[in-house]
Amino acid sequence: MSSDALWWKDIAQIISDEFSPQGYSVPTRGLPKFLLWFASWFDSSLNLILPLIGKESYLDNSKMRKVFGITPIPVRDSIIDSCYSLVDKGHIVRKPGYRPRTDAKNRDGDSGVAADKTE
Repeated sequence: MSSDALWWKDIAQIISDEFSPQGYSVPTRGLPKFLLWFASWFDSSLNLILPLIGKESYLDNSKMRKVFGITPIPVRDSIIDSCYSLVDKGHIVRKPGYRPRTDAKNRDGDSGVAADKTE
């Protein structure tokens, strides 16, 4: 869970700021809605996101905080951690300039969720 909400363009900029110096090319320009609409003629999966373009959604995590005592991590950290995980697990090609992240907790593959250990 994270603590903020962002537009896709903002998310792309966060990823670009972290990974462009490591040799990754991250598109940060927005795509006009009419191009998505046109592309949906060839890729029907785009029809799922077309109605969401330009709309804002708000979710309230106060119950999660109050009932479970969970404090969300900053959204920037969540995005960057996800990207590092995708590279480390081989879902994104590792570039020669890639520098693994080792500066914070849960960077060793631990999901942060306690496992039920019965012995």
